[in-house]
Amino acid sequence: MQILKAVKRLFASTPALSPEIEQRLKAWEALPPPDLTRTFAESEFIVVDVETSGFSLRKDNLIAIGACLLKNAKIPLANAFDIILRQEQISSKQNILIHHISQEQQLNGVEPAEALMRFLEYMGKRPLLAFYVGFDQPMLDKAFKKYLGISLKHHIWLDVAFIAPLFFPEKARQHRNLDFWMKLFHIQNMNRHHAVADAVATAQVMQAVMKAAPINLNLQKLKDMQAKAMKIHNELHGPK
Repeated sequence: MQILKAVKRLFASTPALSPEIEQRLKAWEALPPPDLTRTFAESEFIVVDVETSGFSLRKDNLIAIGACLLKNAKIPLANAFDIILRQEQISSKQNILIHHISQEQQLNGVEPAEALMRFLEYMGKRPLLAFYVGFDQPMLDKAFKKYLGISLKHHIWLDVAFIAPLFFPEKARQHRNLDFWMKLFHIQNMNRHHAVADAVATAQVMQAVMKAAPINLNLQKLKDMQAKAMKIHNELHGPK
């Protein structure tokens, strides 16, 4: 019985992909990794935010992905990414009131494998930047494993919730939410809890934070600083 369950789990984790999706996925996997010796001002990031059916990583599902490009410390809004994944079952009314993605939009979204493939092609191998990676990353990973059979666990992720206090310790000696940093830097977000709008706001916070960083700070050093901050936080408070 245990062997049968293990076999079922193995096959359940390997989705059947169309030849077209397989070809596009192989092309994405063949892309070169980012150059971590580049400074923030020289680099490109994909800033991402997600909307979900709830806050349970086990029970809830990915509904939408919003993202924008942060290139050479600028945000070209014309390149923003916004997609809704087709849902087999719509989220609750209370959930819809938060993200405003209607029942019709959820039922008529893009097929999940295609939606996720489009996001991969949009992001390339650029580092991903989010506010509270601890939620966005596993939620995306859950969907990627289910529909494409891959994981972004080893992709480079940067978390503004950990990076911002490194350069503004007098403002935040503990973790603050996105609204705190938006208010601090006078960033307007008229469409809060919409994935694209929150991604753009996160990118703007990162812009403001990195103005306080040394001009020659490269991505590898920033990644190392974040890892140290996460380690200290986990030792003091447990995983975020």
